[in-house]
Amino acid sequence: KYRDRFRVLAPVNAATREKVISAYRETPRIIHFAGHGDSRSLSVIVDQQIVASQVSMSGEDLAAILRLFPEKPRLCVLNTCESGQIAEHIVSEGSVSAAVGWLSTISDDEAIKFARMLYQSLGDGMSLARAVALAGQNASNDRFKIYARGTRAEEFILGAVWPNSLRNSRATHGE
Repeated sequence: KYRDRFRVLAPVNAATREKVISAYRETPRIIHFAGHGDSRSLSVIVDQQIVASQVSMSGEDLAAILRLFPEKPRLCVLNTCESGQIAEHIVSEGSVSAAVGWLSTISDDEAIKFARMLYQSLGDGMSLARAVALAGQNASNDRFKIYARGTRAEEFILGAVWPNSLRNSRATHGE
């Protein structure tokens, strides 16, 4: 139904602060973060051949960066462990219109199943609330939460509330 409105961009692997800031150039409407996290920050593992290191970005940093984008992203999916507080923060700061975060830990398999069904459902024209609920069922995990500003999550439908606004979606991950 709305699949033609999605243009998925190349993922930003090993997302550093600079790479997240530079994402504004693509005018993303959806930002999907897949990696590791906790209630205070998002982390990615940067594989440097033999040595691996962790890069963290606090919820405050992410909110500040997204607020400065010339066109505010509509949705941020934080597909990481314990990301609910960060999702709530970036919505309350007005950095995005809606965000999805996890209230506890999730396995990689659950995160992948969740993302797959979420975007299939959004592409079929479902509201954000229904798409997220189905994605949670697909992942056999209901420990997520939707945060929305201005419009209730039940009313976020690609064709109605977001006309022509999902030209780009940016995947950000580091695995």
